[in-house]
Amino acid sequence: MKKKKNLYLIIKIVIFIASIYFIYYKLSDFKELWAEFLNFNFTIFSITFLLATLILMFFNWLFESYKWKLLINKIQDVNILTSYKAVLSGITAALLTPNRTGEFAGRILFLKPENRAKGSIATFIGSIAQVVITIINGLIGLFVIFRFHSLTQFERFSSTLYYSVLIIILLVTLIFYINIGKLSRMLSKVGFLKKYSHLYLICDDFSFSELSKLLLLSTLRYIIFVIQFYLLFLLFNVNLNLYETYVIVASTYFVMFLIPSFTLAEIGIRGSIIIFFGALFSNQLAGILSASTLLWIINLAIPSVIGSLTILNKK
Repeated sequence: MKKKKNLYLIIKIVIFIASIYFIYYKLSDFKELWAEFLNFNFTIFSITFLLATLILMFFNWLFESYKWKLLINKIQDVNILTSYKAVLSGITAALLTPNRTGEFAGRILFLKPENRAKGSIATFIGSIAQVVITIINGLIGLFVIFRFHSLTQFERFSSTLYYSVLIIILLVTLIFYINIGKLSRMLSKVGFLKKYSHLYLICDDFSFSELSKLLLLSTLRYIIFVIQFYLLFLLFNVNLNLYETYVIVASTYFVMFLIPSFTLAEIGIRGSIIIFFGALFSNQLAGILSASTLLWIINLAIPSVIGSLTILNKK
């Protein structure tokens, strides 16, 4: 028992040190951004934009915490504070794993051992809800780009074909999400899957109303992403309106969803993608990249540091 506790403590310390090191390592790559910040002429407006973005980060993860609480309360009663801690720990674990797969592990640490497998499946439902919102908005963003930006005949054909595939992906995802309870019941009748039915039949416990609430909370998070980008564009004097910001962000997040990556590499990938779409609306690419980098720091790096402390203090 003592050995088990010591091993658990060592794992927590390793996660803490690794996450702090990786964040420091990544942030050290952005010397130009830090230099720009040190020489930045802060005004009451720029300070307001920055503080508002930080406050929205809190609400972003608060909405995600409410999502997780709604999901997990089917398995184990958790309060909003525990849910928030679990979400922050998930961000830390996601930082160290490809395509944020470790996020599940970081969250279920706050569940009883016997509930962790079910908790992973419930967490997956919340992820699907966010994916649905990402795809819907991504389709809107790409439609605007395909429709209103000059394309050659071949590009129009390619984009139409591509867009048709995306609509099919959305429909399949929506059908899967809305009918996830029915699908779990169907799986429970498949021979070799029957023995796992006690785990995945948790999907059948969610009503259409509850699944809709998850979509609403996911939408609120998405709105926050767009507003945060808009505020940081204002901070870096990028001349884009809210509509243009939405199109750029929607297209960027959708393409990022399609590209597997480590969370640490995500900042570079997102920077490249957002510059590609941003160039369609503005030539202030340095400001767009700075805004994207700073938002990564605010939305992921800062919560990850807090999450690493949460994991370290977890008993």
